[in-house]
Amino acid sequence: MSSPQGIEVPDALVASYTRNGGEDQRTWIARLPALVAKLLDRWELERDGGIGSGEASLVVPVRRADDTRAALKLQMPREETTAALIGLRAWNGDGIVRLLDHDPESSAMLLERLDGSRTLASVEDDHVAMSALAGLMARLHSVPAPEGLRGLSDVARDMLASVPAAVGALRDPEDQRRLRGWASAVTELVGEPGDRMLHWDLHYGNVLAAEREPWLAIHPEPLVGDPGFDLWPALDTGWERLHVAGDAPRAVRRRFDLLTEALGVHPGSAADPGPRGRGRRHRLVGPDRLHRRPCPPARRRDRAKKGQYWQDEPDDHALGRSRGGLTTKIHLACDGKGRPLAILLSPGQRHDSICARPPLERIRVPRTGLGRPRCRPDQVIADKAYSSRGFRTYLRKRGIAHTIPEKRDQQRHRHNRGRSGGRPPGFDRDIYRRRNMVERCFNRLKGFRGIATRYEKTATSYEAAVTLAAFLLWARSV
Repeated sequence: MSSPQGIEVPDALVASYTRNGGEDQRTWIARLPALVAKLLDRWELERDGGIGSGEASLVVPVRRADDTRAALKLQMPREETTAALIGLRAWNGDGIVRLLDHDPESSAMLLERLDGSRTLASVEDDHVAMSALAGLMARLHSVPAPEGLRGLSDVARDMLASVPAAVGALRDPEDQRRLRGWASAVTELVGEPGDRMLHWDLHYGNVLAAEREPWLAIHPEPLVGDPGFDLWPALDTGWERLHVAGDAPRAVRRRFDLLTEALGVHPGSAADPGPRGRGRRHRLVGPDRLHRRPCPPARRRDRAKKGQYWQDEPDDHALGRSRGGLTTKIHLACDGKGRPLAILLSPGQRHDSICARPPLERIRVPRTGLGRPRCRPDQVIADKAYSSRGFRTYLRKRGIAHTIPEKRDQQRHRHNRGRSGGRPPGFDRDIYRRRNMVERCFNRLKGFRGIATRYEKTATSYEAAVTLAAFLLWARSV
C-alpha cells in the first residue's frame, strides 16, 4: 500500500493554493498526498520519476501494471476540470494527449506520458513550429462538440454582466469610454458564438513531444465557440526569440496566414464584416487589427450610390516580398475557355489557398433571359496549392464539384490515421487536364506589358489595368 509520507507537493503549487485561496483550497492541498497514495493503489500504479506541477495541478510520472508509462494528474475539482475531462474523452487522443482513466469524484486523470522536457518552443524554426501547431488545432476543431461544455456566448454574457460594476470603479472618463467600447464589441458575439470545440489555450508551451506522434497538445480548456477565437494564444507565443531577431511583424502575418488556412477561417472576414454581420466573430483577430500602423484619419467619402462600388486602397498596396523581391500576386477564376471571371490581388508572399474563396464569391455570370446571375460554378479545377481541408469543406458546403490533387504529406497523414483518416477525395485525371486553361489565361494576360510588370503605385490602379486587360480578352474571344 502506498504511503502519503513519501509524496511531497512542490512548494510553488502549495503557495498558489494557500496564498490567495480560501479554506476549500487549503483543505484540498493538505489532503493531496493522501489522495495521490489512494489513486496509486486503486489503479495499481508505481511512481516512475520526480513529481512535477503546473500553476494549478500536480503531475506524478507512473507506470501501470502492464509496464506502460503514464502520468497521474490531479487538480482541484472545478468547472474547468470537468470541461477538460469532457473534451479529452471526445478527442480520444486525436492530436492531444490520450485520457487513459479518470476518477469522477476527485477529477483526477490518468494520461499517457509525454516528453515534458520538449515543448514546441524548442523548435528553432518558427515556421515549422507554427505549422505543427496549426495542424493540431485543425484536428481538434474537426471533432464535434459534445454536450456539457460551456459556450462562448455564456462567457460573453458573464463579461457583459460585470461591465456596469467595472465602469463604476473607473475614475478616468477615457477608461470608461474604452471599456464601454469593448463591451459593445463583445455584445456582437452573443448572437454568433460558433459551434466548434476549442482548445482555448493552445500555444507552444502546451504542445509536447510524444512517441506515437511527433507532437501532441496538453492542458485543454474546452469551450464551444468560433475557431477564430482560438487563434490568439497561438499568435501570442514564442516572441522572445522573434523579438531578438527583429522579425516580429513578418512573423505575425506568416502565423496568421498559416492558422487561417489550416482552420478554414477566411482572413477577409476578419477585416470586412460583410452583409448581416458575417465575419464579426473574427474581428478581434483580423490581420489589419494586429498590424495597422498609426496613420492620419482617413478622408471621409460620401456613401456609395446604387450601382457604384468603392474599394479602399489596402495599406500594403498589394505588395509583398517573395523570392523575386517586391511582387504582387493575381488570383483569378476563369471559365472553360480561359476567359477571366473574377480577379483578386494580394501581396506576392500570400499563399494561394488563403485567397481561393474571394474570386469564387465574386463570380457573377448574367443569364440570357430572366433570373439572377449565376454565382456558383459547375466544377472547380485547381492544383495542389488548393488542397487544404478548409477549402474542400467550403466547396462542399456550396455544392461545388471539384477536382484537386492531394498533397503527398496529406496522403501520408490520412494513411497514418487509419480508419479515422477517412476516404481519399475523388480525383479525375481527365477532368484535371483541363486545368491548362488557367495557365493559358495567365499567359494571355502577361501578353500585356503593364500586367506582366507592375508600374502602378496603388493596388486599385493595377487592378483596374488587370480588369481592362480581362475585358480585352473577352472582346477578342467573341
